[in-house]
Amino acid sequence: MVTTRPRLTLRLRRAFRVLTPDGFALAPLWVQLAAIFSASALLILASSLLIGSISLSYRLFSDPSSYADMEGFRQLFFGFFQVGFGLILFSFIISVLSAALEQLIERIRGGTRPFRNRGHLLIVNRNPRLVLLLDQINERYRRQDLDVDIVLLLSDRAEVEAFCDGLDLGRWPFLHIFVRQGDLQDFETYRRVSISAASGIVLLAPEGAETAFGSDNINLKILTTLVDNPPFWRHIADHQEGQRPIKCTVELSGELQSRAIARTLTAHGREALFSIATPGDVIGRVLSRSVIDETYHRIYFEIFSAFGHSIHFIDSRRFAAQGAVAGTRFEDLCRNFTRGVLIGWSCLDQGEFKMQIAPFGQVLATGDWLLFVALSADAVTYEPTASQPIDTSKITQPSEISRRKLCVIGNTHQFERLGDFLHPESRAGLKESTIVFDQAEDYFEVAVIDRVRNGNFDSIIINLDDETAFRFVLFLFAQFKPDDPILEKVVTVLIDPVIERLLNRNSRYRNTVLPDKLAANYITQLSFQKNLEKVYYELSDSEGVEFNLLEVGRHIPRALLTTKAAVKDLLLASGMVYVGAVDPQKNVSFDADSFTDARQLVVISLGDSRPSTPQIQDPDETARQTATPH
Repeated sequence: MVTTRPRLTLRLRRAFRVLTPDGFALAPLWVQLAAIFSASALLILASSLLIGSISLSYRLFSDPSSYADMEGFRQLFFGFFQVGFGLILFSFIISVLSAALEQLIERIRGGTRPFRNRGHLLIVNRNPRLVLLLDQINERYRRQDLDVDIVLLLSDRAEVEAFCDGLDLGRWPFLHIFVRQGDLQDFETYRRVSISAASGIVLLAPEGAETAFGSDNINLKILTTLVDNPPFWRHIADHQEGQRPIKCTVELSGELQSRAIARTLTAHGREALFSIATPGDVIGRVLSRSVIDETYHRIYFEIFSAFGHSIHFIDSRRFAAQGAVAGTRFEDLCRNFTRGVLIGWSCLDQGEFKMQIAPFGQVLATGDWLLFVALSADAVTYEPTASQPIDTSKITQPSEISRRKLCVIGNTHQFERLGDFLHPESRAGLKESTIVFDQAEDYFEVAVIDRVRNGNFDSIIINLDDETAFRFVLFLFAQFKPDDPILEKVVTVLIDPVIERLLNRNSRYRNTVLPDKLAANYITQLSFQKNLEKVYYELSDSEGVEFNLLEVGRHIPRALLTTKAAVKDLLLASGMVYVGAVDPQKNVSFDADSFTDARQLVVISLGDSRPSTPQIQDPDETARQTATPH
């Protein structure tokens, strides 16, 4: 028969274990201090029997200078040992506290301390887009004059050190960054960083994975770890049902059905509790349109960014007193917003998010939220005006299908969706005008420059690795005169924002496209408003409603560009939403009031799915463009 050892005996054994060197070294700080103070008290009491009094014993123990006041053999003899014991035990206290402080600093540097605050944004994993994402978050909170806690959770100590080396916290004055590390496939790691108290969760694609498949698998494992925890699942589901969703985002490549798997893992009713950011989808389409016309890159870059105009959801009840009430047609609402561009509305239908972009002919319903392109939600204003009869016979619908003669130099980045926006003849010509070499030095041959010079291309896309692209662009500068129109046709695809800044400082060249920066902006927006995923998907797709460019003098006569109100009415009557204007330097001004230098108008429209065909250019506009210096 096995007997249970009495609890008191067990506790005594544990207490006496502290008296051994190993037990003392491994004990918690409070136990070590308790043991030292207990030993000190016993020593003071025991010495008082030999020295004469407890007060004298304590003074000798705590103040060695008191030994000078001792008299008689007993006080001098035993007081000497009391002073020695006091010095030794006080040294123990200092050593224990110093060791505890070192351990605390080491845990902070190593990222193993728990995080107990609330309302923080939790970012899991890191990749080159992390710094860009932090830039966007900092700007978002700068505009609100607020600060926020950011917890960065990494897989191991090496990742923590790699991120912290050379980290300039002054770059993000509105962010308080806490770095932690642990086993990312153990929910206890997330409990230590108070995941249930976080306002948002972002799972970035991890750096170091050799393939997109491996990267997706890591994040799918993390996602499974989170959703398989019943209390956490109930927590985010309750917030979703209460229309106070936790902003949860996971970045995936979209390969081998990873997006569908993630949506199934996080499905709750008709919606998913995590927004699935697959930058390759949205960013791939934006990148394809950007290399056809770099203006699209500037449009989407600002829309995705916290800097400038972006998309805002605003409760329609805010404008009810001014007349924006249920039953009002989209065209009438859009016309009357004098600041901010109304592009559609959204609602929740039995828990499912539904959205309509440019819903011409439809009316606002009770409970709908309005979608705006604006500097901020507070900047939107509504002033009812009367509509006038409009002649739209001189307006031509733009097409997202372009006839463009492109030259692509290199094959570093893949433009999978480029064919969605090109006429079949242009796609066929692209195969013949793509220049790819195995060796970087071959791109600097005279034959390449001659082909660029004599090819009569509409766009020349530099699709090389960043270092080679930087050198090749500088090489182009040396081969052409500063005012040569060929330089305006060159578009360089880059990853490194430092190289982009170096090139953009050159007044002769500013056409750069940054996929990683676009992706970072895109993920940041989703981490604060998960419903933007569907909005961005719609606005970047080659089918349905998207951004289009109206060429002044080709799609719309310049004589019709009088006032913003008149242009908005004219475009609304033609089935298009006015968004902004583009100047000769391809700078995009959203919700612009002046059209003096406008070369293009930015609109949101269903577009014409037929390929664009050459049209007769307005003679006055042709003369104007010829006279306008670039």
